[in-house]
Amino acid sequence: MVGVYLTTTGTLDPIVIDDMGALTFPHPTVAYNLLLDVTEDEIQSSEDLQTLVTAGHVTLADDAGDPITDVHAAGPHHHPIGDVDNLQTELAAKADTPHGTADHTGIIGTHAQISVVGVDDHHAEDHAARHADGGADAVKLDDLATPDDNTDLDSSTSRHGLLPKLGGGTSDFLRADGTWVVPAGSGPNVDTVSTVGAIVTTISTIPIPDDTVLLFKVSVVGRRTDAPDRAMYVRCFGVYRESAGVATLEGALQTLLTRESAPGWDCTVSVSGNNVLVQVLGGVGHSVDWKCEYFDGVEVS
Repeated sequence: MVGVYLTTTGTLDPIVIDDMGALTFPHPTVAYNLLLDVTEDEIQSSEDLQTLVTAGHVTLADDAGDPITDVHAAGPHHHPIGDVDNLQTELAAKADTPHGTADHTGIIGTHAQISVVGVDDHHAEDHAARHADGGADAVKLDDLATPDDNTDLDSSTSRHGLLPKLGGGTSDFLRADGTWVVPAGSGPNVDTVSTVGAIVTTISTIPIPDDTVLLFKVSVVGRRTDAPDRAMYVRCFGVYRESAGVATLEGALQTLLTRESAPGWDCTVSVSGNNVLVQVLGGVGHSVDWKCEYFDGVEVS
């Protein structure tokens, strides 16, 4: 086992060694092997490290635990630190091994030998600083592996995060609650229904918010499927709700257009509770397909 081991001893926190690539160590750090990050030559030529040792902010020791007070003599002149080339080769062979495993024994020693430090404590802070933005080995976002197909990192109302997965299409937009929706007013509301016989049937149900006044225009067309008959209607109406009351039509329904090829068909508008109901009526024995279109009403609330 070879190394030059650093331990923080003063009150300075963090310890930064600028002329060794801005290596950073939190306090306390115990027996961290500097040769995991820098070469023997870099240690011996570091004036900043010597200043920290002289000031008592850190201590250095060799494999036997003997103190190193002169960093310029650290290495073979002070103790048999070993062949740095072999150390780097050995480190490369262990590069993919998770920290804190037995496979690192022989390079930095077992964690049992560093009794004050947890399994990853003496690695994590330095690695985080080196890989963070501005660190010596910063990792770019676009160099990371492709993420799993989940929502673990999505942003929310309580934290920053990533954009949710796109919903597809060209008309939706992302709301503040993180859902993709069609913009209000971007297109008509469309409802359909099929009827058989002369039965009044609701084709559209329009909820009316409380304390609002709205103006609607609805267009309804019907086509008989068992004979060549048809009908077209345009209806206009105003509706309101006040103080948690029910939906109420303002005045009579305005009949803007009525075209029918068969007598007895009709399109009407009524209210039920908080809703407006658009309703259609076919003829006796007639099978009719109906479609209703309307935009969100002009609203004052």
